[in-house]
Amino acid sequence: MNKLIRSLLCGAVVVCCLPLGAQFRSEMQAGEKQMELRAYHLAIDSYKRALAYRSDDPEALAQIAEAYRMVNELDTARIYYSQAMKDRKVKATTLLGYAHTLRGLGMYEGAQLLYQAYAREEDPTIGNHFITGAQFAQSQREESAGFVAKQLTINTEMPEFGASIPREGKLLFNSGRTDPEFAGLTINRPYVADVNPDGSLETPVMLAFGYVPTDGSQIGPVRYSPDGRKVVFTRNNFTPGTRLIPEAGPTLSLMVADVNEEGMWSNVRPLPFNGNDFSSGYGTFGTDGSTIYFASDRPGGYGGYDIYRSRLAGNDWEAVPENLGPVVNSRGHEITPFYNGHSLYFSSSWHHGLGGYDVFRAQMATGKPIALYHLGNAINSSRDDMGFVFDRNSRTGYVTSNRIGFSGGGMEDIYYIMPEEAITDLASGEETGTDLSAGPAAPTQAGVLPAKPPTLTTMRGYLTDVVSGAPVIDADVMVIKKSTGQEASTWSDSYGAFYASVEPFTDYEVTVQAPGFETMIFDVVTEDSDRTEIFGTTPLSPREEVEATAADTPVAAPERRARGTFGIQIASLLVDPELAAYQNTAALGELNVERDGNRRRVRVGYFETRREAEQAAQAARQLGYAGSFVIEFAPGSMEPVMAQTEPTPAVAQKTISDPGFVASGNYRVQLGAFSRPGNFNREKAWELGELGSEARGALTVFFVDKISTLEQAEYVRDRAAELGFVGPYILELTDLGYTKR
Repeated sequence: MNKLIRSLLCGAVVVCCLPLGAQFRSEMQAGEKQMELRAYHLAIDSYKRALAYRSDDPEALAQIAEAYRMVNELDTARIYYSQAMKDRKVKATTLLGYAHTLRGLGMYEGAQLLYQAYAREEDPTIGNHFITGAQFAQSQREESAGFVAKQLTINTEMPEFGASIPREGKLLFNSGRTDPEFAGLTINRPYVADVNPDGSLETPVMLAFGYVPTDGSQIGPVRYSPDGRKVVFTRNNFTPGTRLIPEAGPTLSLMVADVNEEGMWSNVRPLPFNGNDFSSGYGTFGTDGSTIYFASDRPGGYGGYDIYRSRLAGNDWEAVPENLGPVVNSRGHEITPFYNGHSLYFSSSWHHGLGGYDVFRAQMATGKPIALYHLGNAINSSRDDMGFVFDRNSRTGYVTSNRIGFSGGGMEDIYYIMPEEAITDLASGEETGTDLSAGPAAPTQAGVLPAKPPTLTTMRGYLTDVVSGAPVIDADVMVIKKSTGQEASTWSDSYGAFYASVEPFTDYEVTVQAPGFETMIFDVVTEDSDRTEIFGTTPLSPREEVEATAADTPVAAPERRARGTFGIQIASLLVDPELAAYQNTAALGELNVERDGNRRRVRVGYFETRREAEQAAQAARQLGYAGSFVIEFAPGSMEPVMAQTEPTPAVAQKTISDPGFVASGNYRVQLGAFSRPGNFNREKAWELGELGSEARGALTVFFVDKISTLEQAEYVRDRAAELGFVGPYILELTDLGYTKR
């Protein structure tokens, strides 16, 4: 027998003779790798083969369900999730994925029950958030924002997305349809179609622009500037059949190019705010062409993809973009912005909606988002809805959605958005509804349940001494609403009780400071108004008092420059800051600290124009003050409470990675004590060094461990304060153990 044939036969016998358990594990490992690579269709095949060996394995069932969810086959995902749920030890991630699947199918009641289970077993913040979201979705079923959605004839069985209006009478979009001249290769390309007066479209043709990426990436979405002389586009690696959302793991970068009279692109170049370790995409120009709005998952945001904007500075774009803040951005993903001069439209996976990604409108004032609205059940569905654009002249727009439509619900389609006929009184010809010329205004503020508007309810909490059990009186309590940053101050009475008015189903951060006690920070998710003692009882740990040093004493201010009305805020603290820690801002302006209640706001001023202040804020962010933003001083409020000394010579700062930063353990820096250890922000603390923790009564104390010198400990303490840890301090190793220095 031929040796080659003999070896092949022997190999086949070995494979066939492998134990079924080994074959099952092999298919599971293949599926796991394919899921990591976002090759969901291949993963589905692997998990099907694994289930052929073990049809009731809960992990295989959960994984194939998740893969089907990522390709938007929710009905199939639901079947596999329900089978996986027969195992009582199902993972919390399976609960969440199943809940998201039911929500995507519009089965909000069932989703709510699963979110409740997830809140009990894993994460009450996330679980309760989506419980409220499911309730909100049920209330929004009849809210259309004055518009209806119509399927377009340009849609195919492949994905269509990224609609834009480059000029009146034209629709530009991306499509994954095949073309014979490309040998059937399925990639996303830009197409353009003429728009007829009745909104119907002519046959689309591929956009000719004369540019081919050299790295094999795809182009789209594409957005032209208002004058048509520039174009910003996303380089992407979208996979047809996989949901075009951040969870599916796309890699995105933004490019800009000049456009000549023939429509050809030239001087194609990356935007300066791109990065190698994060994505930036979905770019669009503002109404004057001097601002680009985009989405990015760069570090320093509120979570996932956030909406940013970059302005044209001379001949280039700002390298450090501005985050649009917590009104728009959340711990989820915000993508596909569109600004029409009045409102900012975008899609979010976190703000309460109908399911998946929903389109929202941010009301703008002086260039800042101030309120958020959900755009109802026509523009939105229980699936993914994104890429909304609107033409103010025709009062029509477009949205991309993978709702059940032409492609059967698995691929993205483009829908035509037009005003409802009911808004016009046909007898008189007068509009009787909302003025829609600026775009959908939406009748319901995001997160507000029309049947149950949020009302402030007084909640109570107690503070006690962890050692003696006695009530802690006259403690300062700061309650901050996480979604908006809104603050409220209160104090504890003779019983150790404090009271605060809060909204139901809302996430708050509570900071407690009391003389002689360690600062305590914890999160509270409020529920309904029946539970009045939602804050519970918080034990505080006594601390040693430390004498004030000369460095803590405010000193006189130097002669000031001419006063302007603008400044920048670089920090907001609950304790008096050590001004020496901010000396590296001396070149930017005059440093001062202003008291606002029990907050200390560290600010730099004063600037004649907002533009000067914005440049200073950008420079401050490059110095490490990531949250710096522009402020405008109110009349009479520009006198600083504490001012900086004359600038001192710059001292080179050490970093944690410096040579000589040896972990020997002579010093520690305590970061905080928590009654609930899960509230400690480990992600924020990772750069400080090796973290340690120990139990102290009912509290868990967290600290940076194994610091060799006092100089290094002082740097870690100061850096921890910059990162937002309240009152960090140094512990020194003595014969009695670690004691406060």
